[in-house]
Amino acid sequence: MTLQLGETAPDFTVASTEGNIQFHEWLGDDWAVLFSHPADYTPSVPQSSVPSRSVRTSSPVAV
Repeated sequence: MTLQLGETAPDFTVASTEGNIQFHEWLGDDWAVLFSHPADYTPSVPQSSVPSRSVRTSSPVAV
């Protein structure tokens, strides 16, 4: 599934270290930066590739 800039990500539930989290409920009215890696054992997106302004005003989420 590909999202275009500005589209709403689908809601999902995931297990976390804090128990199950429902994405839209966890996010509330805040913004998030969603990122993923293409497969196991491949490098993920380095922190330096996400503009620091985005990180300060949103919640980075690794999927």
